[in-house]
Amino acid sequence: MAFSKFKLHIKLVLILQVLLIVVGALGFMCFEASNPLTIANYSFGDKLLVSTFQSVSARTAGFMTVDLSSINPITKIIMIILMFIGAAPGGVAGGIKTTTLIVLILGIIANLKSKKNICIFKRTISKGTFAKAVTVITISLFLLIIANMILITNSNIDSLDLLFETTSAFSTAGLTCGALSEMNIFCRSIIVLLMYVGRIGTMTMAVTFVMKKPKENDLVVYAKKALFYETFIVPNCKKETQTYNLRVMRSESLFKKSQSFQCFPASIFSYTLYLPFIHFLSHF
Repeated sequence: MAFSKFKLHIKLVLILQVLLIVVGALGFMCFEASNPLTIANYSFGDKLLVSTFQSVSARTAGFMTVDLSSINPITKIIMIILMFIGAAPGGVAGGIKTTTLIVLILGIIANLKSKKNICIFKRTISKGTFAKAVTVITISLFLLIIANMILITNSNIDSLDLLFETTSAFSTAGLTCGALSEMNIFCRSIIVLLMYVGRIGTMTMAVTFVMKKPKENDLVVYAKKALFYETFIVPNCKKETQTYNLRVMRSESLFKKSQSFQCFPASIFSYTLYLPFIHFLSHF
């Protein structure tokens, strides 16, 4: 079956799964290849096999083929990222899910390019889906930050090891670097709570406690008001001269004209210089 005939969800899942497995395996092997406590004494084939297994296991099963308490700090960070992302939706693995991550990335790229729609493979992802992805990631990061702050103040364990344990608990990966055995009862209770929240899902927990019956005021739509006023410098695509097109984009359009100026390379200082000229020219 041709890849183009797959549904959008399957395409995104397959692409990100392969990418995460390859990047995770290469990262693990590169940073642990010279570590005598892990895979330094293995052959190249065994190193590749162990690294690939740990890359997959960090997002799914949670099995260990090496002592994770002996891996390098940078390798722990890689595994923390893999555990936080998790696997694809529909499975029993935890994390924020791969589709949530790719929707967030696509939405950020669309915003940076000033596109109105989030498009991939000739399909448009709704703004509601992007909002849910942002909500899931924001709540997940907030829970991990709060949990780590509590654990740091109530234990003498290394902060990176605590982050590893909390992320493993939240994503229900089951991996540990040995710090769990050194925690007291209160810290272990926080880990158990994270496991519970991570297994149910942050979105489900948030809807359970926040959802309420709609009121009459919820049907009222108020006027829009801009919070962020940004200045963009857009190249005019002229090779002969270094010309830039300066635009001030606002919800309430104060500057209706766009003028081109000969200017120096873009910088924050140049923004400050040219804004008065734009304001002056907007009156003509």
